[in-house]
Amino acid sequence: MTHSPISQPSPINARAATSISGTFAVERAPLPKSASSFPALRLTESKDYVTVQAVVPGFAEGDLAITLAKDVLCISGKQHSEIPGGFVVRHHGRRTADFRSEIKLLNQVAWDDTEAHLDLGVLTIRLRKDTPSSRPPIPIRLI
Repeated sequence: MTHSPISQPSPINARAATSISGTFAVERAPLPKSASSFPALRLTESKDYVTVQAVVPGFAEGDLAITLAKDVLCISGKQHSEIPGGFVVRHHGRRTADFRSEIKLLNQVAWDDTEAHLDLGVLTIRLRKDTPSSRPPIPIRLI
Protein backbone atom coordinates (compact mmCIF):
# COMPACT_ATOMS: atom_id res chain seq x y z
CA MET A 1 0.00 0.00 0.00
CA THR A 2 1.10 3.54 -0.65
CA HIS A 3 0.35 6.39 1.70
CA SER A 4 -0.73 9.70 0.22
CA PRO A 5 -0.43 13.02 2.01
CA ILE A 6 -3.67 14.91 2.40
CA SER A 7 -3.82 18.57 1.50
CA GLN A 8 -6.35 20.75 3.22
CA PRO A 9 -8.48 23.08 1.10
CA SER A 10 -7.31 26.66 1.22
CA PRO A 11 -9.19 28.93 3.64
CA ILE A 12 -10.21 31.06 0.66
CA ASN A 13 -12.13 28.21 -0.96
CA ALA A 14 -13.14 25.63 1.65
CA ARG A 15 -15.06 23.54 -0.91
CA ALA A 16 -12.12 23.07 -3.28
CA ALA A 17 -11.30 19.44 -4.01
CA THR A 18 -7.74 18.19 -3.85
CA SER A 19 -6.71 15.29 -6.10
CA ILE A 20 -4.69 12.57 -4.43
CA SER A 21 -2.71 9.99 -6.44
CA GLY A 22 -5.32 9.87 -9.22
CA THR A 23 -7.72 7.69 -7.22
CA PHE A 24 -9.76 10.00 -5.02
CA ALA A 25 -10.23 13.62 -4.04
CA VAL A 26 -11.10 15.04 -0.63
CA GLU A 27 -13.68 17.77 -0.20
CA ARG A 28 -14.62 19.13 3.20
CA ALA A 29 -17.80 20.97 4.04
CA PRO A 30 -17.25 24.57 5.17
CA LEU A 31 -16.69 24.67 8.93
CA PRO A 32 -15.31 27.18 11.39
CA LYS A 33 -11.58 27.64 10.89
CA SER A 34 -10.74 25.79 14.14
CA ALA A 35 -12.68 22.67 13.08
CA SER A 36 -11.69 22.50 9.39
CA SER A 37 -9.15 19.69 9.81
CA PHE A 38 -11.41 17.37 11.82
CA PRO A 39 -11.39 14.45 11.44
CA ALA A 40 -7.86 13.60 10.42
CA LEU A 41 -8.04 11.35 7.36
CA ARG A 42 -5.61 8.81 5.93
CA LEU A 43 -6.31 7.45 2.47
CA THR A 44 -4.35 4.48 1.20
CA GLU A 45 -4.58 2.44 -1.94
CA SER A 46 -3.54 -1.04 -2.99
CA LYS A 47 -4.06 -2.81 -6.29
CA ASP A 48 -7.57 -3.95 -5.33
CA TYR A 49 -8.68 -1.72 -2.44
CA VAL A 50 -9.02 1.89 -1.32
CA THR A 51 -8.91 2.29 2.47
CA VAL A 52 -10.04 5.40 4.32
CA GLN A 53 -9.20 5.88 8.00
CA ALA A 54 -10.73 8.72 10.01
CA VAL A 55 -9.64 9.55 13.56
CA VAL A 56 -12.91 10.20 15.42
CA PRO A 57 -12.21 10.02 19.19
CA GLY A 58 -15.27 10.28 21.37
CA PHE A 59 -17.71 9.25 18.64
CA ALA A 60 -19.72 6.06 19.03
CA GLU A 61 -20.83 3.85 16.16
CA GLY A 62 -24.33 5.36 16.34
CA ASP A 63 -22.91 8.90 16.06
CA LEU A 64 -21.36 8.21 12.64
CA ALA A 65 -22.93 7.90 9.19
CA ILE A 66 -21.25 6.61 6.05
CA THR A 67 -22.89 6.94 2.65
CA LEU A 68 -21.68 6.06 -0.80
CA ALA A 69 -23.60 7.70 -3.63
CA LYS A 70 -22.28 7.33 -7.16
CA ASP A 71 -18.62 8.27 -6.78
CA VAL A 72 -18.77 10.24 -3.50
CA LEU A 73 -18.04 8.68 -0.10
CA CYS A 74 -19.47 10.83 2.71
CA ILE A 75 -18.44 10.42 6.34
CA SER A 76 -20.34 12.48 8.89
CA GLY A 77 -20.60 12.54 12.63
CA LYS A 78 -22.95 14.14 15.11
CA GLN A 79 -22.03 13.60 18.73
CA HIS A 80 -24.83 12.77 21.13
CA SER A 81 -23.44 13.06 24.64
CA GLU A 82 -25.83 12.59 27.49
CA ILE A 83 -25.25 14.29 30.82
CA PRO A 84 -26.74 12.43 33.78
CA GLY A 85 -29.46 14.28 35.69
CA GLY A 86 -28.17 16.63 38.37
CA PHE A 87 -24.70 16.92 36.80
CA VAL A 88 -23.13 19.91 35.04
CA VAL A 89 -20.22 19.73 32.59
CA ARG A 90 -17.29 21.75 33.95
CA HIS A 91 -14.64 20.72 31.44
CA HIS A 92 -14.53 18.89 28.10
CA GLY A 93 -11.32 16.87 27.72
CA ARG A 94 -11.80 16.66 23.96
CA ARG A 95 -13.19 19.08 21.48
CA THR A 96 -16.59 17.91 20.32
CA ALA A 97 -17.65 18.99 16.90
CA ASP A 98 -20.03 17.66 14.31
CA PHE A 99 -18.32 17.05 10.99
CA ARG A 100 -18.89 16.06 7.37
CA SER A 101 -16.17 14.99 4.93
CA GLU A 102 -16.75 14.05 1.30
CA ILE A 103 -14.29 12.00 -0.70
CA LYS A 104 -14.74 11.85 -4.45
CA LEU A 105 -13.66 8.46 -5.69
CA LEU A 106 -12.13 8.42 -9.14
CA ASN A 107 -12.48 4.61 -9.39
CA GLN A 108 -15.61 2.49 -9.49
CA VAL A 109 -16.33 0.71 -6.21
CA ALA A 110 -17.82 -2.77 -5.73
CA TRP A 111 -20.87 -2.06 -3.56
CA ASP A 112 -21.18 -5.59 -2.21
CA ASP A 113 -17.59 -5.74 -0.90
CA THR A 114 -17.47 -2.57 1.21
CA GLU A 115 -16.85 -2.78 4.94
CA ALA A 116 -16.41 -0.37 7.84
CA HIS A 117 -15.49 -0.76 11.48
CA LEU A 118 -14.78 1.51 14.46
CA ASP A 119 -11.96 0.53 16.80
CA LEU A 120 -10.49 2.71 19.56
CA GLY A 121 -11.63 5.96 17.92
CA VAL A 122 -10.42 5.07 14.41
CA LEU A 123 -13.04 4.51 11.73
CA THR A 124 -11.72 2.30 8.92
CA ILE A 125 -13.60 1.98 5.63
CA ARG A 126 -12.38 -0.51 3.04
CA LEU A 127 -13.69 -0.24 -0.51
CA ARG A 128 -12.91 -2.80 -3.20
CA LYS A 129 -12.16 -1.31 -6.60
CA ASP A 130 -14.47 -2.50 -9.34
CA THR A 131 -12.60 -2.72 -12.61
CA PRO A 132 -14.51 -2.80 -15.90
CA SER A 133 -12.87 -6.15 -16.76
CA SER A 134 -14.47 -7.75 -13.67
CA ARG A 135 -17.98 -6.93 -14.88
CA PRO A 136 -19.74 -9.34 -17.22
CA PRO A 137 -20.16 -8.12 -20.81
CA ILE A 138 -23.52 -6.73 -21.87
CA PRO A 139 -25.23 -9.28 -24.10
CA ILE A 140 -26.51 -8.17 -27.48
CA ARG A 141 -29.88 -9.56 -28.47
CA LEU A 142 -31.05 -9.93 -32.03
CA ILE A 143 -34.38 -8.29 -32.80
